[in-house]
Amino acid sequence: MKFNQVPIVLRASMIACSLIFALSSDAICRQQETAEQFIERVKKAIENDEWGRAQSGIKHALALKPKSPEALFIAAQVYLHEGARSMAIESLSKAIETQPVYPEAHFLLARCLLDSGKTENAREEANIAIGQGASLFPAYRLLGEIDFGEGKYEAAIAPFETALRFAQTSDEKEAAKLQRELEDLRKLIENLKRFGALEAEQKSPDVVRPVLLNNPAPRYTEESRQLKLEGAVSLVVMITENGDVASVVVVRGLGNALDEQAIEAARQMKFSPASKNGKLIPYWMKVTIEHYLR
Repeated sequence: MKFNQVPIVLRASMIACSLIFALSSDAICRQQETAEQFIERVKKAIENDEWGRAQSGIKHALALKPKSPEALFIAAQVYLHEGARSMAIESLSKAIETQPVYPEAHFLLARCLLDSGKTENAREEANIAIGQGASLFPAYRLLGEIDFGEGKYEAAIAPFETALRFAQTSDEKEAAKLQRELEDLRKLIENLKRFGALEAEQKSPDVVRPVLLNNPAPRYTEESRQLKLEGAVSLVVMITENGDVASVVVVRGLGNALDEQAIEAARQMKFSPASKNGKLIPYWMKVTIEHYLR
């Protein structure tokens, strides 16, 4: 008997059964997807800047394997992109608890702790990452940033110089970016040497420190807005005897043109000039320019 000769009621029943079977099969297929498959999807989504998909995928992965070190590590990356640093720290801590030998997780945790102002904890995690085989260029660069964050400007030079010795990449696409980083780092080292030479003098009790008189806001780029990038750019500025900013050095940036906007904002800063025994003097100072979505 042909389908069109089957009674209408029976035909409807057959169609309903087919739909139920198809939907059930689809649900079973989804249920059979593993955490590892979701993790791979999330990695690809992050590579393609598809953070909405990454967020959805990592939730599924963690639902299937809540203690997976890899899933927790990738979840931390997603949380950081969303600006949820405390959640990222918690996720990385869980990943390391389950898998103590995890250099990438220790390194990222060190970065998060530094951004939270916990420099000693950040140093400990960075050293663990190095001991476990983390990439040495970013790891030593991070140690330099930690010294800088603690105001140890001369001490920061040694890890920065060590980072330069370990700078290498086999990826042609990354080569140009790395070269720019190296040039910026060499300039930073030279400026820190100058900064360090003035540091002892600036700490003299006879020195009156500069005071910021305005608060220029950086422009938030449209590209960064679309990517939902947030964070702070750490700078060192040279303040002249007139209270103007004559030189700006980026210590740690955000990229995506946000560094340039931070430099522009820093150059618009106006200070009451520093003085020593009543005489106006130039002064190096660390400043932070924050970029946050509003």
